[in-house]
Amino acid sequence: MQTFLSKVFDFVKSNWKTIVVIMASCIVMWQINKIFSNKESSLVKQMDDLKKIHNEQIEQIKSAYDRELDKKEKNIKQLNQDLQDSKDEYDRLKQDIEDKKKTNIINTTKTYRGDPKGLAKKVNSVLGFEVVLPQGAK
Repeated sequence: MQTFLSKVFDFVKSNWKTIVVIMASCIVMWQINKIFSNKESSLVKQMDDLKKIHNEQIEQIKSAYDRELDKKEKNIKQLNQDLQDSKDEYDRLKQDIEDKKKTNIINTTKTYRGDPKGLAKKVNSVLGFEVVLPQGAK
């Protein structure tokens, strides 16, 4: 056994620089691996956090978009209702005017039924042009 230990001691004595370099290289590699493995897990955590934040922002954007679509649909319905109300009001007023015009014509013809000259004067005053009566009119 002594010969074995002496051989090992002689080997270490003659190659101690190589052994130190190998041991130092192993320690350096171990430390580098330790540093990068911690950073890698930290980077993965950061990426997961960023992905979570990004997904939350996307959800907020989608919900804001949906709210805007709802507002748009509501406004379109209100616009269509207002247009329909305006059209109905227009039609009602137009019909009232037509009815008043017919009533006015009927009243005027009743008033001037036997008086063509009075009717001609009324037409002249309302429309602004002179009505020429035929020769045989009263």
